[in-house]
Amino acid sequence: MRTSLYIFLLSLVSSTTCQMCPQGTCYAGSFSRKEHVTKGRYLLGSSYRNLSSVAGPQACHSACVGDCRCRAFQMSGKRCELLGEDKDSAPSRIAIDPAYDYYDIHQEILRASSHLADPSVCSNGCCLGQRCLNEGTCVEHCDSPKKKFSCKCRPPCSGKECEKCVYSSCAQITIYAEKY
Repeated sequence: MRTSLYIFLLSLVSSTTCQMCPQGTCYAGSFSRKEHVTKGRYLLGSSYRNLSSVAGPQACHSACVGDCRCRAFQMSGKRCELLGEDKDSAPSRIAIDPAYDYYDIHQEILRASSHLADPSVCSNGCCLGQRCLNEGTCVEHCDSPKKKFSCKCRPPCSGKECEKCVYSSCAQITIYAEKY
């Protein structure tokens, strides 16, 4: 009887729900080990944060849902890698490696019903810290859980977080350096 109860309780752990609700827009994600995993695959060049010794895929999933940049995650052993892309946005970078498991995250948007949150204004908390580099402006998005923010870059900078700056002359570099 105890063994049957133990097996039943373990079966409940394979599916969890996680919710991130910083401001007026919340994100809830459900995780099913069977449905959201692609075994023996990883996404090359999309990892931006590594977490070592996580308790398992559920803990990695929770970290991903709570991170504004995360679109998917992958695990190798106990190492969790948060990914800024997923297999839909970068299908050509999926690679084979039996040591890895790739996980899609499935999130939904929940609108907060609070007197503190104006429902007509997008507010998901993703721009609270300075996310954009080189004086870029962070813009929060509340339409898709896969794109929670973007950066409006000032010339001559570009990139997802305005990290790439290409100067046309040495004078431009000097002006930019004196200004900042």
